Amino acid sequence: MQTIIPVNTKASGVIDTSLSTAALLYTPTTMTGTAFTFLASQSATGTFGRVGDGAGNAYSVTYTAGDVVPLDPAIMATIPFLIVVSGSTETGSDKIIGVGLIPR
Repeated sequence: MQTIIPVNTKASGVIDTSLSTAALLYTPTTMTGTAFTFLASQSATGTFGRVGDGAGNAYSVTYTAGDVVPLDPAIMATIPFLIVVSGSTETGSDKIIGVGLIPR
């Protein structure tokens, strides 16, 4: 599956993970940011809130452009709809992020 972070923004489109768990992110070599945070909702058109790490902080993963980034399955397992947020505004072009999914 793929999602896009449009040029001059930080957030991807909504990723439907209602039947699967997001396990990996495949980052393009042109990424501007160096960390991702996440938003989640119970419906694709609902209100999205910050995904936490269980200790009161936003769950985040750091990366270098071009990395394959593993995600914590304990955090991602029950999220039905997900948005990936870059730590920086993505410039130059739309960024296509590959999302590795594990069926539930």
